[in-house]
Amino acid sequence: MDEEKIKELKIVKKLGHGVYGHVFLIEDQNKKRKIAKVCRKKDARWLQREISVLKTISHKNIITYYDTFYTKMEGIPSHFSDCFFTAEFIEGCNCSQYLIKLDYIPDEILWGFIENISDALIYLKNEEIIHRDIKLQNIMKTESGFKLIDFGFAYKISDEISFTTSYGTPLYLAPEIISGLNYTYASDIWAFGVTIYNMVTKNQPFDSRDIVSLKRKILLGKYEKLIGPFGNLIERIFLQNPFERITSIQIKEIAKENLNGLLNPDLTDLFLIPELKIVNDFPLENNPILDNCDEILT
Repeated sequence: MDEEKIKELKIVKKLGHGVYGHVFLIEDQNKKRKIAKVCRKKDARWLQREISVLKTISHKNIITYYDTFYTKMEGIPSHFSDCFFTAEFIEGCNCSQYLIKLDYIPDEILWGFIENISDALIYLKNEEIIHRDIKLQNIMKTESGFKLIDFGFAYKISDEISFTTSYGTPLYLAPEIISGLNYTYASDIWAFGVTIYNMVTKNQPFDSRDIVSLKRKILLGKYEKLIGPFGNLIERIFLQNPFERITSIQIKEIAKENLNGLLNPDLTDLFLIPELKIVNDFPLENNPILDNCDEILT
């Protein structure tokens, strides 16, 4: 079955890669564009984990999973695993690339971003899933809004289970993760708060050239405060105690309230994607401590 279906797929080009996964743009026989995510043989367990999460979820603000194959596609190097999965190709750019192009992002777009991703986080919590790698590069800007992607570190958990192993990008790690304490859904809220700060200011709230000072800043909650509704929201996110941190439901309610007060029906063009060349380097993360690497924190 896989052999027949895979013959219908053709690689168009490589789109990029992360810690373990490499993403290709592919087409089927009807010229429908999709993405195919593959990995090196030694990283196959990560791909299987991502598949196990994606195949169980469906949400308008989360990338849509299509199918899994256990036969190598023509054009995939031999050192990659035979297993790969396909998912929707999202027309647009990630949020880091989106920030490169724009000098200013209207509040309507920012609150729309917050509403979209908080809604995705509400859904994931209801499905008992923690993403563990929320950042600008893992959120896509489309013509209709924003979508969360890359579930390579995601895990399905229960209320009785928490984690202590560090995964994700250091700049986005919550204090409890850095401290080696148990963490669950609230760590995703912290990382989301960092991305909100990124989108509002084009800067990182906790920035440093070395991991030791970065950890100290995060543990002290030391960042340049913002004024206004965005600043008020971020303060409620950047709380050291994860049990006191604002929830995804509360974040969505705040976003909707602000959208209702701001949204202008004549601002439709603001949601269009600016023209830009899709690149694999991200200026907000041009920093030696930013790679997805749990070893760096041990």
